[in-house]
Amino acid sequence: MNRILSFFIYTCLFVFFKEYNFYGVLLILCICWYLKYRDTTFIILLIFLLWFNVYSSGADTFSLSGQITRLTKNSIVIEENGNSTLISNCPIRNFDAIIEVEGNAKKIESAPSNFGSQFETWAKENKISYSVYATNCKLIKQLPTLRWFIQKKVDVFNESNKDFLYKIIFQVAVDENSDWYLFNVMGLSVVGIITLIRSAGKYVFNEKQLIMIEFILIIVFSIIYQFSFVCFRLLISFLLRFTKLDTKKRTGILGMSCILIFPQKMSSLQFLIPLGIRTLQAASWKTKKVIPYFWMIILQSLYFSKIQLAMLFLYRFFLPFFGLICVLSWMSVFIGIPLFIQMAELFLQVIAWGNQFTIYGNPLGAGIILYFLLIYIIPNYRLITAICLYIIFCWQGLFHPFAHITWIQIGQGDAILIQEAFQKSTTLIDTVKEKNFVLLERALHARSITEIDSLVLTHLDEDHCGGVKKLQQNFVINEIIMNPRDIVHETMVLKSLNIKKYNNDNDNSLVYVLFMKDLRILLTGDISSDVELDLIQAYDLGPIDILKLGHHGSKTSTSVQFLQNIRPQLVVNSSGLNNKFKHPSLETIQRLDDFGIRLLDTQKEGDISIFFLRNSNLFITSTQKIGIIDRE
Repeated sequence: MNRILSFFIYTCLFVFFKEYNFYGVLLILCICWYLKYRDTTFIILLIFLLWFNVYSSGADTFSLSGQITRLTKNSIVIEENGNSTLISNCPIRNFDAIIEVEGNAKKIESAPSNFGSQFETWAKENKISYSVYATNCKLIKQLPTLRWFIQKKVDVFNESNKDFLYKIIFQVAVDENSDWYLFNVMGLSVVGIITLIRSAGKYVFNEKQLIMIEFILIIVFSIIYQFSFVCFRLLISFLLRFTKLDTKKRTGILGMSCILIFPQKMSSLQFLIPLGIRTLQAASWKTKKVIPYFWMIILQSLYFSKIQLAMLFLYRFFLPFFGLICVLSWMSVFIGIPLFIQMAELFLQVIAWGNQFTIYGNPLGAGIILYFLLIYIIPNYRLITAICLYIIFCWQGLFHPFAHITWIQIGQGDAILIQEAFQKSTTLIDTVKEKNFVLLERALHARSITEIDSLVLTHLDEDHCGGVKKLQQNFVINEIIMNPRDIVHETMVLKSLNIKKYNNDNDNSLVYVLFMKDLRILLTGDISSDVELDLIQAYDLGPIDILKLGHHGSKTSTSVQFLQNIRPQLVVNSSGLNNKFKHPSLETIQRLDDFGIRLLDTQKEGDISIFFLRNSNLFITSTQKIGIIDRE
């Protein structure tokens, strides 16, 4: 393999895996390089990777004044001296306006999660570390740029047409679960037009004319979008076509150029899709036509926990179609007539039709070991086998085969998922706040869940049942349980412990003991210490193996007497990062420390899973904490 291409691949591997073990990854890559080339050039690789790690880290700062460079659905992004800040509640939304903002800055961060929101990823890709809720915005100066001129043209349209044009022309970020989000992060508004010119222009123009048109378009888009990553990649790729270098060298130079100029884009789909496909094709001499499809399948499942099969296999037709809509949109801007409406409606109908063939699943589960084992033992047609097995594993949930209970990291609230092995049954306890539903939806889809056998709503607080309507709209729910009763499935039992009615809604939370394999797990909703006392008087609860903290760790729950009675090995809490209630309380944490009980909290650990295995029970968190839980 060409060394330039190898250098690019090794740099990518370093960036993607350095967070797990920085020095270990560095050492492995240098050893692999030496074993491959048998010379001292591994020293150059080592020095470059160390330098690149410092170069790509960037500054972690914010600014309260700067130029508006990007719009989202409800916010703007300002930039000054290379520092970008997300501003909300600002009425000024003119591109390239210089503004001053008053407000409090807040660092953009979230609790860890196995399959969490893409917002933090988007912010990182755009070098945004802080957000500001503006209390006052002041326009200092409006720069007379081409982008601002186009924006004024777009603003004369009615609200629905303007909204569509903002998505197409300015790639305004929208709901990350929508199809438009995928189009925007891939930069298809520019790529679609270039693809249309290449595919349809050959019937109208000769080769030289096509090259000139393509070059002019790339330059114009680069000016409009201020040399964005997509425009830069297209420009370098265009120029490399006129060199005498082979495919591997061109791919390596393109990749290294993108890495050095836009290091923060390495985890984005704008980078991974085109450069990943080119790298895989350059490194392989067989099955080049199949590789792009497999790569797209992997990225879709990893980033969105779903595989859109129709859109995947119609991609070659879909991209020029999208490009035509983009051309009509640009024509509409300058003519002042919405020429795109009928084509856009047809396009959206095609998208809606294609979504019927969506398969949900994410490969980041224990079943991936079985997946690779099956590929290894099937010698013939290995790549086709890998693709077919991958789709089947996602479809049937085989990447997540073990019985488990998982406290899903969904911010301040509860969402507890219980599944028997190979998804024989699925039980969900509580549904999070409505605004955080996307976190729950992605966690369920990642595990290939489209149907819920039993949905338990412990009580009617918004942080426990706020997402129920959206859950009903997006999933099949066989039963909803809001009153005390036992839930029995093949290998698990949820025994109801409610004994009487209270005057407080929190105290009326449904309380269960989960019996699964040889463990007893107490799920307490939002009950207070008064209810805890009633429970230990009415039942012989102890010993309990795992306790879910009552009321997210409030000081009014988890009393000393309760802990003395049930004596849990492990306590799990579900609370939001930096929540306004200060959950879990210092008093509750101190009581747990006094008893020597280990606490795992979703705001620090992310998703917390207990896997029920044949010979043992294992807990694993999103932060890679692992331990064994067995009956004492």
